[in-house]
Amino acid sequence: MIPTTADAYQLLHDGSLALARMEENGFCIDMDYLQRTTQEVTSRIKEFERELQADKLWREWRKRFGEKASLGSDTQLTELLFNVLKHPYPEGEEWRTNTGRYRADEETIGAVDLPFTKLWQRCKKQKRLLGTYLNGIAREVVNGRVHASYNLHTVETMRSSCSDPNVQNQYKRDPEMMKILRRCYVASPGCVLVEIDISSAEVRVAACYNRDPVLIKYIKDPTTDMHRDTAADLFLLPVEFLIEHKDWAKRTVRDWAKNRFVFPQFYGSVYFQCAPSLWEGVCNPAVKVPGTDLTVKQHLRAKGIRKLGACKPAKQGENEPEEGTFEHHVREVERSFWNQRFKVYTEWKNRWHEAYLKKGYYDTLTGFRMAGHYKRNEVLNGGIQGDAFHCLLWSIIKSQRLFDRRKLKAKPIAEIHDSMILDVPVEEVQEVLTLAHKVMTVDLPKAWDWLIVPMEVECEIAPEGGSWVDVAQWVNKSGTWGPK
Repeated sequence: MIPTTADAYQLLHDGSLALARMEENGFCIDMDYLQRTTQEVTSRIKEFERELQADKLWREWRKRFGEKASLGSDTQLTELLFNVLKHPYPEGEEWRTNTGRYRADEETIGAVDLPFTKLWQRCKKQKRLLGTYLNGIAREVVNGRVHASYNLHTVETMRSSCSDPNVQNQYKRDPEMMKILRRCYVASPGCVLVEIDISSAEVRVAACYNRDPVLIKYIKDPTTDMHRDTAADLFLLPVEFLIEHKDWAKRTVRDWAKNRFVFPQFYGSVYFQCAPSLWEGVCNPAVKVPGTDLTVKQHLRAKGIRKLGACKPAKQGENEPEEGTFEHHVREVERSFWNQRFKVYTEWKNRWHEAYLKKGYYDTLTGFRMAGHYKRNEVLNGGIQGDAFHCLLWSIIKSQRLFDRRKLKAKPIAEIHDSMILDVPVEEVQEVLTLAHKVMTVDLPKAWDWLIVPMEVECEIAPEGGSWVDVAQWVNKSGTWGPK
């Protein structure tokens, strides 16, 4: 990563100072909750281990490995299940390593449907929660606060990284665990936590690179919705139906389309990777199509989609998706997504990668040159991710300067790639939100004329005395911010 302009160098310089100040501010921790939760999780682990050791499978485990038997060993349990007890390995190339051997990991073990393996997974999750996260937070607490370390030079996409503790990765793939962890983080006395997010930052930056008119229209026209349109394609439901039942769609099929297809596709995923994730939602018996007694799975069956499919990478005509499977349907949606809906985006991806192959580098919109060996997806996504983060970094720098100028006590205390978290005195909330909103939606586009689409902001605030998990959306109503 080499800055090619004075502005790019200044961004790194000022950004490093802003993040250093953020580190100094620190994030307040609810120590009573942290200690209580640590004790509860420790007791839960001991109970799980007692149950596991009372199972007959543990006796087979001890017989195979003797004194070396350890409940924490993925390798031992994999050996026991598949090579000693002869449970069949799961089908599919995704379960194998690059050398062709089966993976010896938690996910492979989870494919064996036994009460023991299910309990073992629950125990493993609690151990990770305790050792990596709760104890990780406790180790870093100084006078009731953690002072996470931020870096601007360790991530190839030019995003920041965070450690000790990693506030950017608080078990975000598991909502239940994330809630447990985020409850540790609270505001200072007399303050509230404010999280300000640049809405769909990477999608907006992507549009500035590829200038796809369809993507730009989706961003600019509030009557359009690419996630809703894609959900209609994936789940064979009319767009008008999803508009009529928008609350249901937002909780279910639209959310699945957004997070399990659209964004993964933008980052380089493919149909046989997206289909299993989408199918998990389809198979939820609690989700029924409004106005019918049909689950989404039954609805799709009525449309001729009978099962998921093998979901294997196609190799020279082999492993082609079987017609009538969800995998086959998702592949057809993928082809339409890239070859029809976002045709210009697809053309840009091809041109961008070809130019990189010729030159050996690519230049980002914020003025950095990325040279070296990168995979195709890294070339296509690196600049977008980096520039989207730079939009936030610029906003943090500008906002903090405005707070200082106005002698406000509000402090940025963390950043999560496209959002900043602030510790804000209750009496300053309105002023801070107004200033930050102007910085991100007015000042930022003026400073960077390559931003050809509008920037939007989402704000979430925790009530006084609440934690990070308690944040709820606030909106601007005629110049005054308040709960949605």
